[in-house]
Amino acid sequence: MEISVAATALAFAVAASALPDGRPGRLGPADVPLALAALTGLAALVGVVTRRTAEPAAALEVDPCAALDPVPMRTVVRLLASLVLLATTIGPLGLLVSGTLCGALAASAVTGARLPGALAAGVAATALVAGVFVGLVGQPLPLLPGALR
Repeated sequence: MEISVAATALAFAVAASALPDGRPGRLGPADVPLALAALTGLAALVGVVTRRTAEPAAALEVDPCAALDPVPMRTVVRLLASLVLLATTIGPLGLLVSGTLCGALAASAVTGARLPGALAAGVAATALVAGVFVGLVGQPLPLLPGALR
């Protein structure tokens, strides 16, 4: 497990090396993958340091998977549909509308979710994405139909 997390950190670092750096006081496109590389590398290091030896399977008294509930198909379908919705509508509708609808559909996959809460989650997710990419990284996004930034 730690090897795959370390490989992911390495992949983020390699991706960051191909992007231009930021300047003082302003994030650049390479800063986000570098931050992800640092966080995943730290997670791999913590995993190695805190690793415990596994007990033999015969010593287990209960099945560890017995407590896991299966994921309802409704949840899987809504999450996949939200990705398809975002991919197909971001161009014609822009991120503000498409992201809100996608976030609302994804939030509605949670058991017990209601429409107002799902819409609020969609708006919050879209605002977060727009804030990071436009505000911090300075990358243009199709916020409105046919317009960048």
